[in-house]
Amino acid sequence: MNIATTRFDSVHATTPHQWCTTWDELCTALFDHPERARKADGALWSPVSYRRGSRRRNANVDQVTCAVIDIDDGTPLEVATEALHGVAWLAYTTWSHTGTSPRYHLVIPFEHPVPAPEWPAVHRSLRAWLGCGDALPDPARMYYLPQHSPLDEDWWVERSPGAALRITPRRVAAAA
Repeated sequence: MNIATTRFDSVHATTPHQWCTTWDELCTALFDHPERARKADGALWSPVSYRRGSRRRNANVDQVTCAVIDIDDGTPLEVATEALHGVAWLAYTTWSHTGTSPRYHLVIPFEHPVPAPEWPAVHRSLRAWLGCGDALPDPARMYYLPQHSPLDEDWWVERSPGAALRITPRRVAAAA
C-alpha cells in the first residue's frame, strides 16, 4: 500500500523531506529503535505530504496518510488496538516510555489519504473509536522516530498485519 511520509532532521527543522512511500518501507524504518542519551538528538517524521516547495505549517499540508495516536496515559497496547481487528498497525515505544509507565505511538495506515482540512474531524473520530490517544489534531505535527533512553530496557516495536483503515463519512460523523 502506498503512503506519503515526511522526515525532519530535528525538532527545529521546517523543511520537509519526502521519506517512505509504502507501508512496508515505513514499518521497516520504524523497527529501527536506537538508544539515545537525549531525546532531542533524534530525527522526526510525519505521515503527511506537503505542497511542493513549502515549509512545515498546517496550511501547507496537502494530505494525511496515516494516523499516529500518541498514547501517554498508560493505556495498554491490547486495549488501544481492540477495535483494530483486521486493520494494519504498528506501535513503538517513545523515548519517555518505561516498563511502569507505557508511552508509545500507534501508527495506522489509511486506505485513502485524508485531505488536510478534514484531518481534525477524522482525528477526533479515531480517538473516540479507539477510546484513547492525544488531543492534538494538527496535521503538521511531527513525531520522533523510534528511540529509547539508556535507562529503558523494556522498549518494543509491534506490528499487526491487515488492511489499511477505510475512513468513511459515518465514522467521522459519529465523533463530531
